[in-house]
Parts: sequence; C-alpha cells; structure tokens
Amino acid sequence: MNNDVKGYVYLVLVSLIWGSAYPIIKILENYVSPIYVALLRSLIGGLIIFFIWRKIVYGFKETIAGLLNNALFLIFLNLGIMYSKNPSLAAVLVYTQPIFVVILSKLYLKINITLFQYIGIIIGFIGILLTNASSIGFSLGLIFSLLSGISWAMGTVYFVKNMHDSDIIALNSYMSLISVPFIAFFIPLSNYFIINIKSLILILYATAIIQAAAWLLWFYAVRIVGPIKSSAIVMLTPAVSFIFTIYLIKVIPSLLQIIGSSIALIGSIMSQLGYRKK
Repeated sequence: MNNDVKGYVYLVLVSLIWGSAYPIIKILENYVSPIYVALLRSLIGGLIIFFIWRKIVYGFKETIAGLLNNALFLIFLNLGIMYSKNPSLAAVLVYTQPIFVVILSKLYLKINITLFQYIGIIIGFIGILLTNASSIGFSLGLIFSLLSGISWAMGTVYFVKNMHDSDIIALNSYMSLISVPFIAFFIPLSNYFIINIKSLILILYATAIIQAAAWLLWFYAVRIVGPIKSSAIVMLTPAVSFIFTIYLIKVIPSLLQIIGSSIALIGSIMSQLGYRKK
C-alpha cells in the first residue's frame, strides 16, 4: 500500500470513528456525566498519546491552546450531546467550526476573506438557523454544540498564530493532560458515575479509540495527504454520525434537520476554500 492510499485509509477510519463518537457518547452519558466523560477522554487519551510518542511540548501558550482546543471544546461538546435528542445534529454544529475559523482569521490573523467564503459563511449561518429551528426553538444542546465549534475555531486560530511550528502530536498530549484539572473544576455541575461492564467498554472506546487512536491517525494522515484534503474528507463526519445515530440509538432525523444540516455543512466547506493573505 503506497503512502497516499494509506493516508486516505487513515482518513476514512478517522471519519468513521469520529462519526460514531456522537451516538456512543450519548449512550455513555446514561452512565457517566458529560464532565467525567471529558475528563476521562483528556486524561486517558493524553496518557496514551504520550506513552506512544514519548514526547511532550508545554508552556503558557500551549496551556491556552489546550483550554480552547480540548478542555472547553470537550465540555461544550459533551453537554451538547447530552442535551440534544439527536446527537448527529451536535456533530453538524461542531463542524461549522471552519465558518468561525474564517471570521476569526480575518480579525486576528489579518487574512482577507474572499467573496466565495463570504457566501459560504452566509449559507452556513442559514443552515445553523434551520438546524436549530428543526429542534423546535433553540435547543440547549445545539447551543452547547455551537459553542464547542466556536471554542475549537478559537483554538485553531490561536494555534496557527502562536504554535504552527510545534510538534503537534506532543502538543496534543500536553493539551489533553493540562485540561484535566480545568475540567475537574466543573464536576459539581454534573456529577454521576455508574460502573458496569457496558459503561467500562464505552469508556474504553471513548478514550482509547476516539480520543487517542483517531487523533494519531489524523496526524499521520495530514502528514501524508496534507491538511486541505484531510479537512475536506473529515467533513463527512456529520453524515457518518447520522448513520451511526440511526443504527445505534434509532433516532431518525426530520426532513428539516437533514436540509438544515446539509446547508450548514455546505457553508462550512465553502468557507474553508480560497484563503488569501494580505
């Protein structure tokens, strides 16, 4: 298998794993609170990556990146999944992240936005509004999911500005581990933990596969295929999430949810294209 094929195989696996994450975490949250899920993903996932990579990058800027890209992202994400009747809608709103990356890049990185990207932003926000409206008003779960995407976007832009030359795998390990005490501070907000065979299997999948293995596969794929193609392919994650959600928890999206989600994702993809620096 040549490198290019291997890179695309990695990306397909990443999309499948991350797509399955939303309904699986929804099931897991019947036993473990969303804050504990975030904490375990950060702790165990960070340790696995560290023991495999044997290297870590740390510092003040790295800590800020960790809080944005991991701690706040996971807290909002898990709350979004818990409060969403359909976790695949949470996936859609999380993956509107490119829209906010473009907006923040204009403000913070002084990158010009093309007309194509402006159109993508407008289309994306129309999709977001339709997706929220499909849930009968503004669902708390979808708001948390949107906040997760915004936190991820802030962390992405901060990383590009301050740490683009870092060893990203070593940095990811540090960002996960430094998030643990911050996430632990929020445990009183949602504090339950039921231990049984099913919850332990789900925890193992959420930490070792979703948090550690998928991220390692993603990093390797980006090195082989490049960030632009990689980002475009993993935009399939929300679509995969719809399939897993239907299969695992028997939640079928409404026509308005499908339309709104599709429009939001089209806007997200358009907003990724055509960056132009001053």
